[in-house]
Amino acid sequence: MGKYQLGNEERLSFIMKRMNFQAEQGDQHAVERSIDAMRVMLPDKPKHHRIFRYNAACALFRLKKLDMAEREVRQVVAKNYEVLGITPKQVLGLKQHELSALVHQPDIDYHDLKHTADALELLAMVTKAQGRTEMFARIHAMKFYSLVDAVDSLVRVGQDLADDFVFVHDFDGAREVLEQHVLPTVIRANMLDRVVGVRSQYAVVLAYCGDVDAAEREMARLEPYAPGFTAQQAEEFANQKALIAQQRVKPFVSRQQALAMRRILAAQAASQSKPSLPETGKKVGLSK
Repeated sequence: MGKYQLGNEERLSFIMKRMNFQAEQGDQHAVERSIDAMRVMLPDKPKHHRIFRYNAACALFRLKKLDMAEREVRQVVAKNYEVLGITPKQVLGLKQHELSALVHQPDIDYHDLKHTADALELLAMVTKAQGRTEMFARIHAMKFYSLVDAVDSLVRVGQDLADDFVFVHDFDGAREVLEQHVLPTVIRANMLDRVVGVRSQYAVVLAYCGDVDAAEREMARLEPYAPGFTAQQAEEFANQKALIAQQRVKPFVSRQQALAMRRILAAQAASQSKPSLPETGKKVGLSK
């Protein structure tokens, strides 16, 4: 770096990339040195500090320093909302076109929206790794990914959100996310590499909702694609079929238990507005 006299921006970018590589290698001491080096080099600009904190949180997450990662990423999320000039409560109650009108201002660009979505997704991942579900973080991330048409990220986060709903036994919530948001996006964007994963996930959710016949029909529609599956896809497909078959003979959760969980969730959310998800298309009757 000294030989070619890299500027401060280039040096920061290099150290951030190196830090993330060090985190992937599990080298905590090297990551800490990189963080200290960047703190010294950071220009006095809010955007640089947000980017630094996000990358530091990513590295800490990879090192499984979850409490530290959560503190960093929560600060990033809060600062990003300040930049957008809105609050999480506003996002919760807005339709997608209303959110778009609110944030599409001259001083807000694509990167501000994308960085907000990335930080929200990271927050959801960090809290999930600690055994908690931060559903609103994923719901809001989907909204911001939709605003910048980051369809691959939207589908990925939507599938994770459906898994979160399944985790708390809100199977109808998982079904709504897949039917109304994930599947329409996959179809609209012609995401052939995502079709099998999303539709087989949808089939399992149908089974959890008590509609095992529909789940088996959904899997049957995917059978013709089986000869072209990778080894990983074939294993996933077989696992999904096994889960559906198990639902017929020994349900993961009884209908009564699922209804009881829904009542609990409804009571917990009674003081909040129901979150609205990005408007990605009309409801699709068929579909990780």
